[in-house]
Amino acid sequence: MVSGGNILPLGKKWTNNCQLLFQSQPEILAATPTFLHLLQQALNQSLSERWQPRQITLGGEPIRPTTEHILQNQFPTSRVTLIYASAEMGIIAKSHRKDGWYPIRSLRQRFDGWRQENGELQLLRNNDWIKTGDHCEVNDDHFRIVGRMDRVIHVGGFKVCLDDIETMAESFSEVSQALAFAKENPVTGHVVALVLESSTPFRNQVMLDNILESLRTRLPKPAWPRWTAWGKVRALKTGKRILLPDSNIT
Repeated sequence: MVSGGNILPLGKKWTNNCQLLFQSQPEILAATPTFLHLLQQALNQSLSERWQPRQITLGGEPIRPTTEHILQNQFPTSRVTLIYASAEMGIIAKSHRKDGWYPIRSLRQRFDGWRQENGELQLLRNNDWIKTGDHCEVNDDHFRIVGRMDRVIHVGGFKVCLDDIETMAESFSEVSQALAFAKENPVTGHVVALVLESSTPFRNQVMLDNILESLRTRLPKPAWPRWTAWGKVRALKTGKRILLPDSNIT
């Protein structure tokens, strides 16, 4: 509005969305990673010419490997800005990386301090520690949001982040989307269950076994998926994932 441009609201009919985008060629796209994923699926089915916005701003959800893949392949020339924010604290951090990592200096610029308490990112403002409810990972001078703390389960006395398992599973080219959840177990309390949606129609048990074997080399033993299957996963507008009713789960 400040620049005198027009705002294009997009609806639920993705055919109409694609037509509107190709006709109007907007310079800026602001969306969630889930919206970007749904948009990419619609664009792949469209026979129209490619549309490259000048700027893509993403927020509201953690950045996953699938998000980074879409940005690199569908929108290679677009400038990307990731925004980590909340209604209570406003903008917490910004980044121009496509992989979901934010510079820690963003926290230092906006808050009096920060800490990682049991995996949760907490921020200091006016002598009060604020719990974000977000599970984060720190690597040198960067951090990334893995998921919500309410998605952390206890397996045999160890804390396991289900969102982290999903993100790791989606780093395999054979996996389009993943859904990790807890299943009750009389010995450990819970075990990790994992459903994978294949990115190729040629899925089979051998492919699934290879993915699981590789996951076990990267995950601590309590986080190993003990129940797995191929299936179909749907991402809702909120970013929450559910299984489709026709998923072939055994």
